[in-house]
Amino acid sequence: MSEFSSKTFNAKLYSVSRPNYPKSLYSYLLKYHQLKNTQRSSSPSFLIDVGCGPGTATLQMCQHFHTNFNSMLGVDTSEVMIKQAQNNNTQYPNLSFKVAGATALSKVVPLAHSVDMITAAQCAHWFLPFGDFLKEVKKCLRPRTGTLAIWGYIDPRFVDYPELDTLLYELDRAKNQFGPFWQEPGRQILRDLLDAQKINPDIFYDIQELKYTIQDYRRDISNPANHKNSPFVLTKEMSLLDFRNYIYTWSAAHKRQQVLGDTDQIVANFFDQIFHKVPSLTMNSRVKVLWNTVYKLARAK
Repeated sequence: MSEFSSKTFNAKLYSVSRPNYPKSLYSYLLKYHQLKNTQRSSSPSFLIDVGCGPGTATLQMCQHFHTNFNSMLGVDTSEVMIKQAQNNNTQYPNLSFKVAGATALSKVVPLAHSVDMITAAQCAHWFLPFGDFLKEVKKCLRPRTGTLAIWGYIDPRFVDYPELDTLLYELDRAKNQFGPFWQEPGRQILRDLLDAQKINPDIFYDIQELKYTIQDYRRDISNPANHKNSPFVLTKEMSLLDFRNYIYTWSAAHKRQQVLGDTDQIVANFFDQIFHKVPSLTMNSRVKVLWNTVYKLARAK
């Protein structure tokens, strides 16, 4: 996570190159939240997005939840990311951004137990110890009705080119590529789709969790009758040039460049191997990319 705080990290490239979360995820999240909030529809409501980065999810929630929350706040430990988030917010006066950590939320909340929803998109694998984060969330959320929503994604694959799965795996994990440059244990926690980040049933209830992987997607395509229903199927149609830009948003790509200065060569070698395996592809070819995903929902007791 320290790479995202670096002043040399390209927050703007991160903002434009990362995938957007599907509308179905936000619809499901709002439906879950409203099940216990039917009596508070006319009361002031407050949402905090933790680890907001450049505001990707925060701004999307403003778009989808603008009639449901009076006030929204995005927090992140990275000043670089917060500055980019503020620049990205051009239309929501009820949204603000502050530099703050996941275990210091109560310092930015005016009153204890006054927050209606706390979200954490693509960042919960950094919250260690995770139990400390949950305790802080419990201090902030309204009892019985306050919602915690966590989600993440990892391991992109080209849906229609399973023969390229191994190349993508090696780019991410091989010792001579980006493998040693991921910050641990956060990266492995995310690879395991947040298995280690367990929501404590002593302080939360109505806990939900669902994973969706490339294997599920390809199985669903080949066998629609047994489709695995998930509101969080994360795909993006993009050119290989766009995918190249996406690779440069990886913290490991930034770290390797800082240490060895050869990230450009690693990326060039990766695409050379792609074009060798599938000669019909070029940098302008468009591909469908899918990421493994997980979401976890819970309510404060």
